[in-house]
Amino acid sequence: MGNAFTQVDWDLIRTRAGTVAAQLRAKGAEVWDFEPLPPVPRAQLEEFTRKTRIVFPSDFVDLVTNFAGGWNFSWCLCETKTGKWLNSPVFMGNFGGNAEVPFIGASTDETLLDRYESFQDEIRNSIHNRNSCLEDSEMLRLLSALFPLHTCDGSGGDYTVLRLDVAPAKVYYLDHELAWPLDDEHTIGIGFREFVLGWANLGFPQCEYHSCWVNPQTRQPADTSREADVWRGWLIVP
Repeated sequence: MGNAFTQVDWDLIRTRAGTVAAQLRAKGAEVWDFEPLPPVPRAQLEEFTRKTRIVFPSDFVDLVTNFAGGWNFSWCLCETKTGKWLNSPVFMGNFGGNAEVPFIGASTDETLLDRYESFQDEIRNSIHNRNSCLEDSEMLRLLSALFPLHTCDGSGGDYTVLRLDVAPAKVYYLDHELAWPLDDEHTIGIGFREFVLGWANLGFPQCEYHSCWVNPQTRQPADTSREADVWRGWLIVP
């Protein structure tokens, strides 16, 4: 079912994005500001369930219908003036957010069902073209339960996905170089709300770098770890 996604949660996401943007900009880094998409009508979720027989968790429903159909926000640790890379004492990745393609990205022009069907076609074709033996894999049998939270445009077919056939829903990073494994090592969140809030508390580090910021035991964003505190402390200093 998922926990309720509240106004307080949404305010935290917006505040963290604004804070991280200001902190990184003060360091001279490249930042693309947080831009939420409008919420989507519940008719989109009804259409999705009618066509797929899959139900979104309630926390996801709360976010996309009450607050936003997704957002654009990204940063890069490359200095805009010098072209040099900033070095933090704790490596969380050189990039953050969701460059080029919005997170979730549902709108009136591209519905939740559109996003789902586009992803399903794309990854199934990629699997077929890469290696036909993967077509009998457990991953392929689970494909229909995956909804794309983010598709990495131009990166060769990596995805951040929400698995909808388990409760709580799980978030995975699917790496094309490893043939998109759906395993514990690539689980980056358990519960949609829990993932998004933990990710926001860390400053939205790019999911490609999940090994740097996901707790290997809990498979949740390690936003209360010593490393997270060091990272946030570094962000504060201009």
